Amino acid sequence: MVTWKTRLRITPYFFLLPAMLLLGVFTFYPLTQAVRLSFYEWEIISEPVYSGLQNYRDTFGDFKFWQSILVTLHYVFVSVPGTILLALFTALLLNTKLRLRNLFRSLIFFPAFTSLVAIGMIWKYMYSTDYGILNYLIGLLGGQQVGWLSDPSIALWSLILVTIWHGLGWNMVIFLAGLQNIPEGYYEAARIDGANGIQRFWFITLPLLKPITLFVVVMAVIYTFRSFDFVFVTTRGGPGTSTSLLMWYFYRQGFIMYRMGQATAIALILFIVVLLFTILELRLFRGEVRY
Repeated sequence: MVTWKTRLRITPYFFLLPAMLLLGVFTFYPLTQAVRLSFYEWEIISEPVYSGLQNYRDTFGDFKFWQSILVTLHYVFVSVPGTILLALFTALLLNTKLRLRNLFRSLIFFPAFTSLVAIGMIWKYMYSTDYGILNYLIGLLGGQQVGWLSDPSIALWSLILVTIWHGLGWNMVIFLAGLQNIPEGYYEAARIDGANGIQRFWFITLPLLKPITLFVVVMAVIYTFRSFDFVFVTTRGGPGTSTSLLMWYFYRQGFIMYRMGQATAIALILFIVVLLFTILELRLFRGEVRY
């Protein structure tokens, strides 16, 4: 006979069961299948053939893979700090008694819930050398047309600009929530002690925002590493390989070259890279973040 204590002990697991089933079916099972498929050669229309570590050897031996790694790291190391610093500055500005601040918050947050494909198409037209508004404005000022998406030295920076603009609103809202949770009494006490604005920001705002900053950094790194939509809509990895991010290399190998086994291996490599970066970020904040 089941006792009351036993029933009380096992009841929570019944409530967790639906969520665990969903995770098992839609997360853990696909993940295990992906790991298994990475050891097979599969061209979609044919049966998978076991090839051992060949997919990984082909990937690590491909110059384009390492090139995509370098392009992705460049993209991440510029986009993430740029987005976070601009979002923090905007949140600080909109946390003051600024007129029409609610309107500005809405306008800045608007891109966060807009389709990435739609945003990519809009920026593609804005970047156009024939009818783009950016080159039109440059022409009015007497400048030369810029190949925003056709110049290999500029194309990646053009994508970085779009990424920063798109991520600004979401990160701003998170920083803004963190700022509004800081008690005003801390700032009043600092003012009484003679602290100026920079000192209040450095010794009060930044330390108390560390948990929020950790979350924003981790999510921004994950988001930028898996960026694909803007590249697919605007440059498709070009010109040349100047915007060939790792996700585009994965898409090319899987859905253009039909090497699904190798594409799965690339996806697992990307997963490990993002995991390592996340662990590194958590270690950097260890001992500094208090929840």
